[in-house]
Amino acid sequence: IASFLVEHFITAAKPEEAVIAADVILRHFPDFAYIHAKRGSALYLILKRDVIDRYKTAAQIPPDVKTRANALYTENLAAFAKAESQGWRETDGIKPTGQNQP
Repeated sequence: IASFLVEHFITAAKPEEAVIAADVILRHFPDFAYIHAKRGSALYLILKRDVIDRYKTAAQIPPDVKTRANALYTENLAAFAKAESQGWRETDGIKPTGQNQP
């Protein structure tokens, strides 16, 4: 049931809240592959909103934003890697780094 809360936050364009909810769930259920994947998707949404949609080229990204972007990207990849290590596959409906976006 808690996974619905993470999904709700993602759908409501509240990715930070989705990450927080996912982190709470994962503290209690660290092998919950689906939540690792949802956490990765939420991290991508933050990256997309704060970096990808704001800057046309990497050269335009300020150093502090670039540092944050790299951290978000690294966390995103780690979340999907963890999900895959727990048996989740991209064919389960969520693609890494938000590739399921049009």
